[in-house]
Amino acid sequence: LTPEPSRRVERMLVAAHAMHQSGAPDAALRLLPLAEAEQLDKLQRARVDLLRGRIALTVNRGREAPPLLLKAAWQLEPLDARLARETYLDAVMAAMFAGSFADGGGVREAAEAARAAPPAAQPAGAPDLLLDGLAVRFTDGYAAGLPLLRRALAAFRDSNLPTEELGWLWLARITAGNMWDEETLATARHVQLVRESGALSTLPLALAVCIGAHVYTGELTEAASLVEELEAVTEATGNPLPPYGALLLAAWQGHETEAAELFEAATA
Repeated sequence: LTPEPSRRVERMLVAAHAMHQSGAPDAALRLLPLAEAEQLDKLQRARVDLLRGRIALTVNRGREAPPLLLKAAWQLEPLDARLARETYLDAVMAAMFAGSFADGGGVREAAEAARAAPPAAQPAGAPDLLLDGLAVRFTDGYAAGLPLLRRALAAFRDSNLPTEELGWLWLARITAGNMWDEETLATARHVQLVRESGALSTLPLALAVCIGAHVYTGELTEAASLVEELEAVTEATGNPLPPYGALLLAAWQGHETEAAELFEAATA
């Protein structure tokens, strides 16, 4: 209903972003062709590609997400350096999930593109530090990336972490698990902050990472409670998540039959 074209496009993009964050990816995707039917500037076109990539990452973490996000990041470089770097972090994350199935290259290609991106503004935020650390890890090796990753995880543990940086906290905790960094794994406020923000698209992954942290520290009752919450969230949003947390918990408890069933479901 907005008569002025540029404002109409902007409202479509903001609405699509909000729908995606609130756990309604199909509604978000229906808005994007409407926006593309308008006269888009370069930044708006890049934001459309970015949304498509982030939705693909959230919904199925499949092979199509990494190239979409790399394309968006490349488009954003001359337009919005900060958003470009955030998009490269999304691309690295998407490639980590897709593994060898990623279209157009895997995690090394994403990491090399991230290393060639514009440098972070100073002082660098936690996502910037995480991007730099992961980019080095996947190009020069684990030992080379370790000092940068330690700095990144320390930044994510900061009690003053800005709200807009919460979206990558679950990736920071995955990285902490790889490094056996108990202090970051035990960041209890992660899931609560995501709940309070209403970001249902992020909550399932945050819960899955938190389940793993509880299992690693032997808090199996707490892990089981979060498995129930995760199942309720995925049922409510209609966005399935492979049962990473439930599988880890069942295996740790020695429930062989349940673990085998979950393994088959996760593999499928």
